Order: sequence, then C-alpha cells, then structure tokens
Amino acid sequence: MKREGEIPAHLKTDQWKHPSVLALLEKCGAGLCPRQIIRKRANELINYARRLGWSGPPYEPRILASILDIRVKEKNLSPGTDGVLRTNGKDQLEILVNQGVPKTRQNFTICHEIAHTVFPDCFELVRMRKQTGKVENHHLELELLCNLAASEMLMPMEKFALDVVYHGYSLKSVYPLAERYEASPEAVVRRMIATELEISCAVFCRMMNKPSEEKSQTGDTFSAPKRMRVEYTVPSSDFTCFIPKYKSVPDHSSVNQAALSQGVVSAIEKWGLRSAPSFRVEAQANPSENGSNSEDHRVTALIFPSYF
Repeated sequence: MKREGEIPAHLKTDQWKHPSVLALLEKCGAGLCPRQIIRKRANELINYARRLGWSGPPYEPRILASILDIRVKEKNLSPGTDGVLRTNGKDQLEILVNQGVPKTRQNFTICHEIAHTVFPDCFELVRMRKQTGKVENHHLELELLCNLAASEMLMPMEKFALDVVYHGYSLKSVYPLAERYEASPEAVVRRMIATELEISCAVFCRMMNKPSEEKSQTGDTFSAPKRMRVEYTVPSSDFTCFIPKYKSVPDHSSVNQAALSQGVVSAIEKWGLRSAPSFRVEAQANPSENGSNSEDHRVTALIFPSYF
C-alpha cells in the first residue's frame, strides 16, 4: 500500500490505463468515472456489513474483513510496506498488515487492501503479483482508487460529515476526529476536505530543498538551506487557486511558526499568488510516530479564501 499523496498528472484528465481499472470500467460502464464507481462499491460493502451488525465509529476494519471472509494477520513486513493482499493455501484472501506501524495506519491499510477486492481481476492480480513480484507502470492509479475506498470504509461520509459539523471545520477538530475514528490525522484532514463543507485546501508542507537544489549538491558543493515548501495539496472542488508543488511558504507564515510550536497557529496571510491575494491559514505541526515533532518539520495547513 502506498501512502496517500498527490494525484498523478495523467489522472487529472481521467486517462486511466491500469488493467484493473479498465476491467472495472468494462464491468460497470466505460462512460463512468472510476472514482464514483469505487466509492459506490465501497458503500455497498459498508451497507452489507452494517446489515450484519458492523457499526461505529470507530469502524473496526478487522471486523469488516471477517464479514467479507478475508483473514487479517499481523506480520513483520519489510520497511515501507504497510500491508499485502494475498491468497492462502485454501484460495482464501488474506491481508498481512505490518505489526510495526501504528494502529491508525494498520486500520487504513486493512481498508485499502479490502478495496483491492472490489476489482473484477483481484484474484488474478494477486496471483500474478505472487508469481512475478512485478508492479505495473500505472500502479498508482490503483493505489489512488483504493485509498478513496479506504477512506469511505474507515470514515463513512454520512457520519463523518455530521461529526465535522459538530466539532467544527478546523484543524482544531482533527485530533478529536482522529481519535474517534482511529484514523491518522492526515487521513482525517483529507476526508474533511472531501466533505465539501467549506471552500478550502489542505496543504501538506515540510522543510526541504527543491529537486533542482538537491541535484546541485555534490561533494563539498555549497548546500542551499532548506525551506518550508509545499509537498502536495488536496483542494475542495470549489477551491480555484493553484498552489504549485515545491512552492516555498513565506517566512512569516503561520506554517513556519507551527513547525516550532504546539497547537494550531492561524493568521491572514499573503503567499504571493496572483489568483489569491490573501488566505486565512490554519497550521499545525505533524507529530512523528513517537509523538514528538518530526525532524524534517512536517506541517499541515488548512487554507481558506480571504475577502479582507
């Protein structure tokens, strides 16, 4: 399972190429959007499980897997691998989840692997992966759709949106919601954007160099100082301002302040974008897995159009 992140460029025009995605389109209708199909199929699984007593929040993915006759085992997997879907000797699907990662990541991973079973060629793909160990060139397409389905399963929209309204559409609500749904803060922020309750954009930043600066740093060559830059963004559908990847965040921004502090920092700011003279910005440092601020100063910002 790949971590959630930016959408591959070719998917922004819906030019899907992965054979599993094409198989899904062939089964459900070539004129449909794969994102809509996968959300619909995920909700069909959710409704089926609810009729059999699955409830939440939190929505326990291990119970969902059991209802769907999928076994879940915790294993020591290689670094960078959160989970694997495979068949056992009885031709039953089973999910291996990395026991070395936090429960919130395990939860999302299990839902992600369950999502793979929605595709018509699931068994064929699992067997092929086991035999060859190869990953298709367009694997990110499949990962994107499985991440969408995983969010639906872990944080069903109908209930989650009501909880966002109750707690408030703000970064201050992220940790209470993360605890309630046993999900990671990053997944909660992305899901908050998906509610479309506000015109906003999640901006995930970290202290880093641009790729061009990294390439120039060889041997004893002068190393450019790292700056807080945009790693990727998740905008709501009505958020029209484009924020480019690797854009540096202004030094005065609450994003830089949040990297070195606790809690949510907010302000009205100008980021030098012609399409948006100013933003209302909320920012909060992302804690590492041991609870402290991460060494590379990752920060999540929630930005809103400002009319002042």
